[in-house]
Amino acid sequence: MGEEVILLDFWASLFGMRVRIALAEKGIEYEYREEDLINNKSPLLLEMNLVHKKIPVLIHNGKPVCESLLIVQYTDEVWKDKVPILPADPHERAHANFWADYVDDSLGFLPKCVWDEAEVALSEKGIKYEYREEDIINNKSPLLLKLNPVHKKIPVLIHNGKPFCESLIGVQYIEEVWMDKAPFLPSDPYERSQAKFWADLIASSSADSDLFGTQSLN
Repeated sequence: MGEEVILLDFWASLFGMRVRIALAEKGIEYEYREEDLINNKSPLLLEMNLVHKKIPVLIHNGKPVCESLLIVQYTDEVWKDKVPILPADPHERAHANFWADYVDDSLGFLPKCVWDEAEVALSEKGIKYEYREEDIINNKSPLLLKLNPVHKKIPVLIHNGKPFCESLIGVQYIEEVWMDKAPFLPSDPYERSQAKFWADLIASSSADSDLFGTQSLN
């Protein structure tokens, strides 16, 4: 039985283009449905992306995945037998996601406030770490400025000297490196993409980004 893959998109969308490139690189056949975003969004788009009502949306066997970066990651995880899109190394993949997110922010999105999912993940995994509080208003530490030279923001997770910026990326890295510990994210690719989507929505709505510090693992 064949798989049903539908992409709700708009031809001029850079975010949709990212998804189309990933699908093309993977050689995945899909049905393309153009959306009239200005005058008449389709009932399918409104149903499949209830929160933002935006494109792109990938529908795989009736299940929607929203946000272009999550869709790219989802295709990489589901069609593992195809050519990989993201690096296999967790550190390199985290940095690829970081820079992709930075480019998205540079295209006009408001900076995201974050709540510390990484700290929760470390606790759930039972991982011991050193917590360093940052004075991000008056005196950011040299370590923070060095390890996050782009955004100069927290949280930053440091593992064996390697920094991971952005809370959700840190969570994913923790999950992949400490696989022998209790899982923090769902094992099912679809459920995992949905968990990240809702976490990102909550993070974007949070106003408490000044409460977190730099974390360094022993």
